[in-house]
Amino acid sequence: MRKFENAPIDNLSMAEDQKTIMGICEQLKSKKVTTDDMNRLLEITQINHDVFSTFQLSLILRVSIVLLEGSGLKNLCEYIHENVMGAYGFIED
Repeated sequence: MRKFENAPIDNLSMAEDQKTIMGICEQLKSKKVTTDDMNRLLEITQINHDVFSTFQLSLILRVSIVLLEGSGLKNLCEYIHENVMGAYGFIED
């Protein structure tokens, strides 16, 4: 995994939020993420909206739409993971 230069994850207002986001990404990979985790991710994104590009925010909006559709969180983990990682400035190798 590589990280973009000046990635949003590096510019969050609280350092502990970096750990929270990385933890949620790991939970998405293992399909152990909860609705509370996703709520926290969206809250952190909203608080730090100014560190994201328009495209990165659109990735998070995609996640929000999928969650609102109620298609089942566990079934969407891979899709959500890809969008969150892209929004926060990571590239999977």
